[in-house]
Amino acid sequence: TNFGKFWYKRDGNKHRLHAPNGIHILESTDVTVENIVLQNFPKFVLRPQFCKTVRIHRVTINNAGKSIGTNGIVIDSSQDVHVTDCSIATGDKEDAVVVKS
Repeated sequence: TNFGKFWYKRDGNKHRLHAPNGIHILESTDVTVENIVLQNFPKFVLRPQFCKTVRIHRVTINNAGKSIGTNGIVIDSSQDVHVTDCSIATGDKEDAVVVKS
């Protein structure tokens, strides 16, 4: 998918504050995300939040090298999360995997 293209073309960074997360999984249990390619998202690409038992496997994330705020996988207030065999390319000075409490 190429959801971020619209946001990258916007005038300046002021619009990025309202850019949506890519895939936001909220308050879920026994989640599996695997074998997908995600590219050019405007903000966090994959964000499990308040989840339990999450498996992220063989996910490829490709964001533009100059993109801002495009962290790859953002594990937010979740438990028992396993990230394996993933390829993550994020913007300049952005994180591939973030763990937030």
